[in-house]
Amino acid sequence: MNTTINDNNLGIYLRKRRKEMGLTLQETADKLEVTQGYFSNIENGKRTPSIKFITKIADLYSEQIIELLKRISKKTQPMLNIIETNDAFKDAHNSPGYYHIVNLRIDSMKTRLEIESDSGISTIKQKMVEKDGTNDIELLNRYGRAFGVNDLYGFISSKTDIPYVNWWGQGGIFDVTEEEYANLNHKQKTILYHSLEKHENSNIHLDRVLNSAQYVYFNDRLLTDAQRGKISRILETLFDDDM
Repeated sequence: MNTTINDNNLGIYLRKRRKEMGLTLQETADKLEVTQGYFSNIENGKRTPSIKFITKIADLYSEQIIELLKRISKKTQPMLNIIETNDAFKDAHNSPGYYHIVNLRIDSMKTRLEIESDSGISTIKQKMVEKDGTNDIELLNRYGRAFGVNDLYGFISSKTDIPYVNWWGQGGIFDVTEEEYANLNHKQKTILYHSLEKHENSNIHLDRVLNSAQYVYFNDRLLTDAQRGKISRILETLFDDDM
């Protein structure tokens, strides 16, 4: 992986983001209500911004505060505390892989627009892949190659200690056998539980709706039991023909 090692990672990254947004140094300083010299010193690595000022920069550049804090080479203890708390929360409640991918992207010093240019993956899709996961291994690896990791799937597999990275994506969560589940530790079971919960909350089973929902409407008309049954039979015929 091509990682930029520099005491001024934050400043270099902020300069890139400012130019991507088409802002001059003075325009940026005006928006942040500081002098041009003050913000220039931040970009040049001569000043370390406070957490409060990092928050203002994050709002202006549409960045995550935690990601900007991680780019600071000389972090204060309050900054370290925020990062540690955030990472612990993400590790416990988010999909496996999120923490590792974000850190790899930060280390690469690439902006999302640079990654989009290199990979063809939109900035919105990038965020979805990081937050919700994907079962598209080719896309995952293409994303990784854009910031210097040839086999991102393999990297995440080695870091999560979970048999299938597919658990991280919604479509693969049913790959778990009872025997595999029994061998998981508490943390892994918690991750799997949240994945299942997310899957159930984001997917609608039409047959369950027709069979168990108390009231089902179509064009503001309440469906009768006979109409529900007719719809079910039509759907069965439709999908039987597609098999």
